[in-house]
Amino acid sequence: MLNRDCKDGSKQVTDAAKNDIESNSSDDAEGTDGSRGRDYYDIYDKAQDRSRDAFIINNFDVAIEILNKAINELGEQPDNNSMIGDLYADCADIYRHIGDRDSEMAVITKVIELRGFDWDYQKRAQLYEKMGDYDKAMADYTTALEREKSPESYLWRGAVFFKKKDYDSAISDFLNSVKCCSWCGDMPTDLHGPARRLFRKSNGKRCGECLESFYMCGLSYHRKGDLRSAIKYLNKALWRDSDFEKAKNLRKYLLAEEKRSVKR
Repeated sequence: MLNRDCKDGSKQVTDAAKNDIESNSSDDAEGTDGSRGRDYYDIYDKAQDRSRDAFIINNFDVAIEILNKAINELGEQPDNNSMIGDLYADCADIYRHIGDRDSEMAVITKVIELRGFDWDYQKRAQLYEKMGDYDKAMADYTTALEREKSPESYLWRGAVFFKKKDYDSAISDFLNSVKCCSWCGDMPTDLHGPARRLFRKSNGKRCGECLESFYMCGLSYHRKGDLRSAIKYLNKALWRDSDFEKAKNLRKYLLAEEKRSVKR
């Protein structure tokens, strides 16, 4: 996949690489019998390398052109669908980077038609969510969960339920996100002393999804008016990572709110 964290000046692209990008050529490979044959893996690898070089220097149109040319060449054989899906996914990453949502939607839909992995549905669901189509986003997250019950899909679908103010469904998804986490799902929450410190050091900050899920549980219960449950789940997040700033701030606010309600 393309490295979207690269910035201008972060890497030097050689003159040879620039020439490769500008020429946008895919060479035929020598067959095992000495004839000129199509080496589809070579086409695939070169397209990814050259498009990545173009991406690094912000030459996005050329990157897309390189990928599309390779997609057309790979389309000569139906067995190449997996590689074509990867190249379309790279195109979608570029369109996402430049903010072309219509093109990203069209391309990621092609990826789903070709292979339909759970993370492909996640990406399209995130795009639907950005576009404000929460029903289609939830449908894609649900399909992703049918393919793989991952903490991310539960967390992200729960966030859509939260936006739709369906807090009970949101809480259910947030808790399922933790349950299916390989790090936290079966971890006890009553550890103390050295055992607690060891868990927090080895696992606590590693599970960003679980921290976010507990935080969102707390926020959902707060929206439902259940302060005790809200504080309970914020405590679960802080038990894992005492430096989790969002949870610390919300817990502080809710404790003050609880004191005010008692005085009344």
